[in-house]
Amino acid sequence: MPLHGHSKDHRPDLKQLVISLTTSGPAHLPIWYEGLDGNSSDKVNFHETLSRIKAFREKLENAPEFLWVCDSTLYSQDKLRQSGLLWLTRAPENLALVKHLVQADEKEYVWQDLQDGYKGVLIGQNDRGLKQHWLLVHSAQAEKGEKITLEKRIQKALQKAKQSAAQLSRQAFGCKQDALRTAKTLEKKLSYHRMNYQVIEVLKYKGRGRPKSTDEQIFSHYKLEAEFEACLDKIRPQRNKLGRFILATNDMDNPEMDEANMLSTYKEQQGVERGFRFIKDPFFHFNGVFLKKPERIDALMMVMTLCLMVYNAGQYQVREALKVQQENILSQVGKPTAKPTLRWIFQKMSGIHRVHIRGQDSCLVGLNEEKEKIIRLFGQEVCRVYKLI
Repeated sequence: MPLHGHSKDHRPDLKQLVISLTTSGPAHLPIWYEGLDGNSSDKVNFHETLSRIKAFREKLENAPEFLWVCDSTLYSQDKLRQSGLLWLTRAPENLALVKHLVQADEKEYVWQDLQDGYKGVLIGQNDRGLKQHWLLVHSAQAEKGEKITLEKRIQKALQKAKQSAAQLSRQAFGCKQDALRTAKTLEKKLSYHRMNYQVIEVLKYKGRGRPKSTDEQIFSHYKLEAEFEACLDKIRPQRNKLGRFILATNDMDNPEMDEANMLSTYKEQQGVERGFRFIKDPFFHFNGVFLKKPERIDALMMVMTLCLMVYNAGQYQVREALKVQQENILSQVGKPTAKPTLRWIFQKMSGIHRVHIRGQDSCLVGLNEEKEKIIRLFGQEVCRVYKLI
């Protein structure tokens, strides 16, 4: 049902649709699809979807056991305990223990090197009666990007604090206690800095005009002056957590589920995200839906899911063929790649036409060496269509 909800595109005026999608295997083929209300919550949807899939799976003979990989929205102790499923998810950072672990100093851990700039520490955990393994992960690549963001945030906070202090310096306080109370209130709001302040007594001459030499100054008001400096005790935990996150799983009896396997399995979730990116791409022309009946919208979304299945299957076939043949094709920037997207393959294959001449057999024009190479990656049947065999 199209409904108004939280819009990541900052368009709350438009109705939106939500798709719950489950994929499986190295090709990330969709195995379950549900169309949901536009304002539905993932915290509720995930567990309801898993319950329906579990009920459907129990009706099948010799159905395999699944390991469910989801983001941190899945992590709910009560619901996970009742589900009876094997799961791997990211522990949410709003948990006090997670916050403590990711902000701890580097020297408190004995890190194990993982793949591609990752390192991790395996931690046994019993979170409110839910036994599980936690893996504290650090990504060097993520740390670089988050470090830039943190420095910008610190500078922005400093500028905001200086503006607030400048406004307070122009404010007149009737008593010293009011000025001190205001200063402490501002200091509590500082996330990265320490405030050094002083309350100054302001004296003025009574009356208007130039004072006489015999006139004395009398008390007027108090004013607040403040300076700021970086507070390492506040910044250090924020810098410690850069590039860190925690993975949690209850698949504790599987000897193959070690640190490296936990990380690689969780990263496979990106296949679902890439699928959504394909569906939402303007190239797919699905940014506007002009249907009104929910059943027709649901049918359209089902067709989209089937398109995603064909897309992922074709992309997987191309990449596997390139891997077996130890070949590559040129990417969008002209560099060799063995993992092209199928969309890029579509663009490279444009310009092929079938020409019909009266009295003669039809022929193909627009083929070149690279296009023939791509066609052969899809197997003999496709080669036969293009008359290459």
